[in-house]
Amino acid sequence: MYYWDTSALVKQFIEEAGTRDVTAWRLQAPPHATATIAFTDAFSAFRRRVRESALKEPQYQEVVRRFLREWPS
Repeated sequence: MYYWDTSALVKQFIEEAGTRDVTAWRLQAPPHATATIAFTDAFSAFRRRVRESALKEPQYQEVVRRFLREWPS
């Protein structure tokens, strides 16, 4: 079983160091799990990228849409 902490979740939606590794792990067979708090933490991490000017608002909106679409899986 793979446990996804918030930093691993964020790497699936925003390109940064470690994204390739996380993507490779995600493609492996489930099960995958995370803590419920990771949902809120991910939004905080995405928003921080906007404050740091690493994401522009339209990019943030797209990241959020993808995250919400993929969260149930």
